Amino acid sequence: MEELAEFESKSGQEKQQWVDESIDKRIQRAGDILGESVLSDLHFARFMIYRHSSEVLHGTHFGVHHCFGLTVPSEGVDPLNRMGDNHMVILMAANLTLSAVATAVDCAYGFPGVRRSSKDLWRLTREIPHFTVAEAGDPERAK
Repeated sequence: MEELAEFESKSGQEKQQWVDESIDKRIQRAGDILGESVLSDLHFARFMIYRHSSEVLHGTHFGVHHCFGLTVPSEGVDPLNRMGDNHMVILMAANLTLSAVATAVDCAYGFPGVRRSSKDLWRLTREIPHFTVAEAGDPERAK
């Protein structure tokens, strides 16, 4: 009964949110314990996808429009490129999150190889032509 009570509200109903703190407070807490690198990686990943992914997952009007690239000016933009951009943002956010986890594991348990492997993965991700072209300001990519 004690363990079950952890997931019930004071009225005895099942908690809709099992964690009482907001996502930002949880990230801040992880950063306070595990350092600035974990904090930064998690915040950047959250800023990149959290709000929009919630809208998409809940099937809101905005979420549907966002999936189809209808929430930003699209004159001259290929819809498939826009979808590819969204996939790359998800890849980057996942990579940042994995980097934070690897850093946390190293901080907490002393596994520097995990952190190094994560940094190598991040470096390889940044070498994907999509990112190098975007960074170079390719006019064709801007269409």
